[in-house]
Amino acid sequence: MDGFMHLLHIQHVVFLLLTMLLILTNAGMYRGIFGMRNFVFYNGLLLIAATAVMLRGVVPDSLSILGSTTTFLAAYLFLLLGLEDLFGKSKAHRVAQYVLMLLGFIAVLQYGLIEPNTSHRLFFFSLILGLQQWNAAALILFRGDRSRWKSGLPMAIMLILLGIGNLIRLAGVGLFGAPADYLESGIFL
Repeated sequence: MDGFMHLLHIQHVVFLLLTMLLILTNAGMYRGIFGMRNFVFYNGLLLIAATAVMLRGVVPDSLSILGSTTTFLAAYLFLLLGLEDLFGKSKAHRVAQYVLMLLGFIAVLQYGLIEPNTSHRLFFFSLILGLQQWNAAALILFRGDRSRWKSGLPMAIMLILLGIGNLIRLAGVGLFGAPADYLESGIFL
């Protein structure tokens, strides 16, 4: 199972790398579109985070754990900023995203470095990341005019599903705990 889980992380990094190439191509073609730069940052940070997860066991755990989780949290801030450029600025959503990111950094620092506890870290990371994803989905669903809402609906659905995935991981950690090595966490997580 351990080899299978590591293979999934490698595939995730390759997928994000290919996605990054597509985003960079689109960014070059559509320079005038608002939000494009933030979408590039969002995907670039996801690529860095997935690479840090993949390198767990190769690089020091503190670098892998802190690097991956904090970079995931920062990525969703940039996603929200890009979505704001398309759907309209929202101080409430932006403040919520900053607060969630700060709380996530504190939880990751506390349970990743100061008092290492994988179950607590995954619990708080899953909760906060899910809330970040739902916050971004809410921006799409409740801001802007009807034509923009329709074009953003697939993204909102994806973000809602990602948030549900984090809720499932949160429940899994609550019910089953988490091993010290995330790569050995089994198929549920």
